[in-house]
Amino acid sequence: MPPGQALAPLALAAIALVASVAAQTRPANKSANTANIAFLDGGSVISADQFYFGMLMAGNEINSNTSILQDVKLLFPRIRVQSFTSRPAAVYDSVAALCDTGIYRAFMCRVNSVTARAIALICPKVPTFSSTAATTALSDKSLYPKFYRSQIPVTQGILTMIAMFRYFGWRKTGIAYGASGLFPESGDASKQLFPIYGIQVLTSIKVPDYDSTISQLYYPQIKSQYNFLAQTKLRILCAFFDTSAVIDFAMAANRSGLIGRDYVWFSLNTPSYDSNAQLRWDTPLDPSLFRSMLIPSFESFPNPSDPYYIAFFPRFQAFATWTIANQANLYRDINFAQTDTRQQDYPPNFFYADPPTDSIPSTGTIAAYDSVRALAYTLERVIVEANTTGAALANGSLTSSITLAKLIDDYSHKPMLVNFAAFTPQGDPVPNPFVMSIMRGEGLRDTFDTAANVTIDSITGVGNVSLDESKFFWSGNRSFNDVPIDSAPEKEDFVKITDGVVIVLVYMAILVVLLCVSAAAFVFFMEKSQFIRPFSPRLLSCIALGLAVIQFNTFVLIGKEKPIGCALRPWPTSLGITMVLASIIAKNLRMIGVFSFSASRLSLILDKIKKEHIIAIHVAMIVLVVVLLAIGSALSPMISEAVYVDLLDAYRFMCVAGNAMGHVVKSVVAYIVLQVLAVWLLCFANRDLPDAYNDARESASSAAVILLLGAICFLAGSTQSTATSEFAMESACTAVTGITVLILMLGKPVTNCVVEELLSGHRVNKSARVRTKQRSKSGTRSASHRSHASRDSAVERPTPTFETEEISLEVQTDLASFKSLMVFTGSFYRNGAQPYCISFHHP
Repeated sequence: MPPGQALAPLALAAIALVASVAAQTRPANKSANTANIAFLDGGSVISADQFYFGMLMAGNEINSNTSILQDVKLLFPRIRVQSFTSRPAAVYDSVAALCDTGIYRAFMCRVNSVTARAIALICPKVPTFSSTAATTALSDKSLYPKFYRSQIPVTQGILTMIAMFRYFGWRKTGIAYGASGLFPESGDASKQLFPIYGIQVLTSIKVPDYDSTISQLYYPQIKSQYNFLAQTKLRILCAFFDTSAVIDFAMAANRSGLIGRDYVWFSLNTPSYDSNAQLRWDTPLDPSLFRSMLIPSFESFPNPSDPYYIAFFPRFQAFATWTIANQANLYRDINFAQTDTRQQDYPPNFFYADPPTDSIPSTGTIAAYDSVRALAYTLERVIVEANTTGAALANGSLTSSITLAKLIDDYSHKPMLVNFAAFTPQGDPVPNPFVMSIMRGEGLRDTFDTAANVTIDSITGVGNVSLDESKFFWSGNRSFNDVPIDSAPEKEDFVKITDGVVIVLVYMAILVVLLCVSAAAFVFFMEKSQFIRPFSPRLLSCIALGLAVIQFNTFVLIGKEKPIGCALRPWPTSLGITMVLASIIAKNLRMIGVFSFSASRLSLILDKIKKEHIIAIHVAMIVLVVVLLAIGSALSPMISEAVYVDLLDAYRFMCVAGNAMGHVVKSVVAYIVLQVLAVWLLCFANRDLPDAYNDARESASSAAVILLLGAICFLAGSTQSTATSEFAMESACTAVTGITVLILMLGKPVTNCVVEELLSGHRVNKSARVRTKQRSKSGTRSASHRSHASRDSAVERPTPTFETEEISLEVQTDLASFKSLMVFTGSFYRNGAQPYCISFHHP
């Protein structure tokens, strides 16, 4: 065995023995020594209070546990530090004074990046932790040797944004950033990184900080910057602002028309409620402006199934309740006057991330709890390694032993609520993966979901996106596939009423409507005609009216933004086609009941169905579609949307269905297909009816025409042709459908009726002329002849009219003989003889 391998176990055993001896000499007295861990607070925001609460909770548990720092009590003074941006000299003096005291073993910071840099630079020997500082400069260990953090550097956040840009194919962007703190650096970093990955930064605006000496309201101070950004017509934009200023940027962007369904915003930070923000605006702060905002981050919440977290959560709940009751004075933003249980500053909600559910600790609380426990492990470690007691820690003699390597090693390998994949040697966390959070816009707090996981290659910086479509959404109720484009196109595509082809098709639709309505009226008033009555005239009228209703589809397609037209979009076609097919089905059902000689149960049932029952079935089929469309319109009516079409490089203004209406439309289409199949089956069953009743071929052909032209319209709508081309195809198909089905279903009875009426009029006129001629010739006759002729004339009979009679015949015959009788009956009608209503009763 090599000497080194034999020596290693002996050395480890010796170290363990020394440590155990040292541990025995350390008193188990927490009050023996104290170590100050200062909380450097950058301002009055709820997140700062939440962070401090996490520090106190961790400290309370450590101070009650003699298995760690058994002879040291941790103290957590809270010290307000001004922003280095506005008061650099004051910050330098105050932080230098803290360092000179020599009593602080570490700083926990909740300040902006510039102030964090100043603190770490002024006190390089004191370990400094931050959960908010994201500047890349802090990774320089030659200047900031003991700085570490749980916040990802800004460059990592920008790379996560870039990954989302590449995922959706965006190639242009604009940037708005704050004038102070980290944000000018963030703006510069983004302008350098985006072009490397093929994304143009076409414009950037620096937004000045709020200055109450200029005006009480903020928007007049920044109006020109946001209006300039709006003029660029960019749609995918990035914002780099402090957490307390995110609400200001959202309010200003909304005033300038930069928030809406066509826009996507990325923000480096989540919004944090600032109680002074409302004073800067003349309208109420609107949290819904955050809806669908995308924020690069990392998994900052614990795994709910982690045993460590399961044990932690009841302790957290108990400590939060105790704090509200006993130590509320330590927190600036708890509002005991607040009674709205949905608000973050409502006392029971204060330390939770999801009011009013209150099931998840706030991110600040989690970050502080983990960081204090990790620091405590390191402090215990250096005491044991130095073979000393807590007094050496308290007097500062172990300060040089507290190294960055030990700090990040304990943070990485001890049990934590949020576990990072690793820490870089520079003290930066490495999430695995990064995440893209999406804001729900439900309140002035961190309400968001994880919309995507992003894994960034450590060498190339290229991110691989895994999107959760169940959590991701666009603003303005866009469908997922309706991806906003990166800039407004110069062309807009919609059906214009001034186009010549549109005018022609509109007039054609009007003519078809008039023709169908006229045909319906003619059939209704001539229903007693021997040529119309056998074809169920009222159902024929319904068919004609249904064809007229279909034509109104042409009118709802015209226009740019057409809220009423889109709301009515599914009605004309669905209702009109159902009226036509339901009428054909009702006609054929009645014919089966009258003429079927089959002994099948269906035939026996239909034979007993009366005319009014058939009408009830007919009406029920139509009412079903009306109810479905009404439900869809009430829940989520079709709305007008501008959808970008790549092939045209233009916005297409079209009607888009919501979830409920989408399901309704699919159901109605399936229902129509079933009706077409039913028509074909019934027509096949009625193919041998007498000619006077037989329109089976016409009915089947009508259903086929409706199905074929409907399929053509669907295929035309799925292409990327212009809106006018699709309109022309759809309008022409509806017009052709109307004329074709009208001719097939009403052409034969209406034509025969019109011809008969014309011939009857001709016979009456001819008879009148003959009688007049006869009277002229009788003028030369004798008086007796004239008297005789007069008597003959007096007894002349007009053309006889017949009343319909009902004759019941008991016939015993086979099916072949019955078919012969049916042929005879058809011939009987064709010769224009007395029409009879013949009922055949069979066993």
